[in-house]
Amino acid sequence: MLPATRPDAVSVGSKYYFTGKPCKHGHISKRLASNFGCYECHLERGRTDAAREYYSDYREKNRESISVRHKRWREENPHKVVEYNRKWRAENPEKIAEMDRSWNDRNRARKNAHRAMRRARLAQRTPPWADLEAIAFFYECRPEGCHVDHIIPLRGKNISGLHVEANLQWLPAEENLAKSNNWALNGT
Repeated sequence: MLPATRPDAVSVGSKYYFTGKPCKHGHISKRLASNFGCYECHLERGRTDAAREYYSDYREKNRESISVRHKRWREENPHKVVEYNRKWRAENPEKIAEMDRSWNDRNRARKNAHRAMRRARLAQRTPPWADLEAIAFFYECRPEGCHVDHIIPLRGKNISGLHVEANLQWLPAEENLAKSNNWALNGT
């Protein structure tokens, strides 16, 4: 429920208030606490070509201050940023795939270095007594849509596991990505 007056909206920190009275253009809509304006009129002004040009020029001239303001907002609202990004990624899988391909093409050396580091970590964490054929078979039998996960991660924060068959499990991709570099899904 929105406050009924602008002073009430300001006192509770609301961006809007609702009087129930029509504006001079006849809209019965919420009002902006920042300038007393009708919200519907505000939206209509933003839809005109002149308004788009004005805001485009404004953004160009004030790029740095807008960037600082956006950065501050993102730091103050990390949960909203995460939710927005999650939703956007779910709605744009083709764009994500194209961005990944493009990044990989531009960063071939970096990608190769990352793969080499992973191979080195695996070699370092594989003891001489490990059954390499059983590990290879475990990877080959992986169900579709699942990742091969190290139960105790190879590079854990407090503990590090070995690259042996007993430390491997299949996890659905989503669970494995949520688990990240933790021992258990709940982050312990």
